[in-house]
Amino acid sequence: MDTNRHEFKVRVSWRGRAVTMACTLLVLLCGCAYSLHPYNTPSVQSLKIVSNSPQRYSVRVNDKLGNEQKDYSVGSDGVVSFQVPSLPRGCAVRLFGVIKIADHQPEDVKAILLIKDQQTVRELSLNDISHLPADSNGDRQLKAK
Repeated sequence: MDTNRHEFKVRVSWRGRAVTMACTLLVLLCGCAYSLHPYNTPSVQSLKIVSNSPQRYSVRVNDKLGNEQKDYSVGSDGVVSFQVPSLPRGCAVRLFGVIKIADHQPEDVKAILLIKDQQTVRELSLNDISHLPADSNGDRQLKAK
């Protein structure tokens, strides 16, 4: 009778170890999963550069896909409208396919550059622009340094 109990304990502990090893192996093999986000919708943005001499500035849109960059001149009133094309798709990174450890959206790409005298003064993303205060015309106000 004592040998049966000992045999039962050995079987249970062997099964427990096998299940633990299988789960550990499964976790180690899962790793990270990447999922691509959709492209952003091309849009027209409007900024009002708040400065003593806004006409010295220009806005450059760099789509980060290797396409031609386009510069937009700022008028004497400080208002500039420009088109933002589709930007590179971002991706979300999930550990074991569940725990999100990174999330890069196309709206976070710093593709809009404020240029003064051929020098980049500021880099903006679509999310940065959406957080700027808007004036009565709906133009986002950007204070230039």
